Amino acid sequence: MIYIKKIITYGTFDLFHIGHLNLLKRAKQLGDYLMVGVSTDEFNELKGKKSFIHYQERKEIVEAIRCVDEVIPEKNWEQKARDITENNIDILVMGDDWNGVFDDLSCKVVYLPRTPGISTSKIKEQLKDNIIPDQSIHLQDYTLDQKRKMLNAINKLQEQIPDYDFYLSFGTLLGCIRENGLINHDKDIDISYMCKTHTAKEVEQETIELYKRLNEKGLLENYRKREDDVAKGLWGAGANGIIDTIEMPKLQCQIVIDGVRLDTWTDWIDEQGNFYNSIRGNLGKADNYLPLKEASMYDIKLKIPSNAEMMLEDIYGEWKIPGIGKGPKPEKDYLGIWLGEIM
Repeated sequence: MIYIKKIITYGTFDLFHIGHLNLLKRAKQLGDYLMVGVSTDEFNELKGKKSFIHYQERKEIVEAIRCVDEVIPEKNWEQKARDITENNIDILVMGDDWNGVFDDLSCKVVYLPRTPGISTSKIKEQLKDNIIPDQSIHLQDYTLDQKRKMLNAINKLQEQIPDYDFYLSFGTLLGCIRENGLINHDKDIDISYMCKTHTAKEVEQETIELYKRLNEKGLLENYRKREDDVAKGLWGAGANGIIDTIEMPKLQCQIVIDGVRLDTWTDWIDEQGNFYNSIRGNLGKADNYLPLKEASMYDIKLKIPSNAEMMLEDIYGEWKIPGIGKGPKPEKDYLGIWLGEIM
């Protein structure tokens, strides 16, 4: 007789997202048969929650997932013990935010880590604030309040990581200096931070440690290694030490605060006082651009290089808007690496 190892997990699965899918796929990998308890609308009310999607539709969505074998209604807190006994469950799988809560049940309990940067509560918060950056919409088309909130996310990041200076860079700096606002071309907020170390290898390690901090705070959505005409060859960093041999780290991550996505780049100064920009490499002496100074855009106080115009000239040439006028246009082809695959 073939033994079938049974797994069960529970959840509301409202606004089904990649974190839900990752949990279900990883739960199925622990056994042969995956049963999923989906919280009913009535049970959600008892928990003080209200789902966007009604139970029957949430149930049908979960049933359509290939790795799910059976879906049952979750009606109360007490039924887990009964479900485990009646269905001969081997393993209960829950997210690690429930760590230790169900250890007294009669089967093995596995608490799986959540997918960083995504949760139903975060999606609901973004929907409530109507601030989700849509890559089909240019930032210039957002309302003034939305633009202010997006820029103020930089200051909130600064409060979370006070020992680093975060400042406008690339397209957002271009808009601030030359267009007095977010440029029509742009679809994201670009910022940089200055590393404290001075060699490429040290910068790599420092960046890894900063990514870990951002991840622990739930702010790091993903990071990239890039391959294009500007950043030749594969490069990157991983929190588990997966690092390619590179001449110079060209490091970028995406940070999400209050639903605002910030494209974040690593800058540093070498031991000879040369300023290295994540994309363009050695731009010349750091004294040409630094120290940082305060600027204002849409009445939000932000940090920029003190000689931002010179930096823009060195990066973009005579551009007014990227892609128009003189200067090499950076390619946008990149290889993305999602955080969950490495950390």
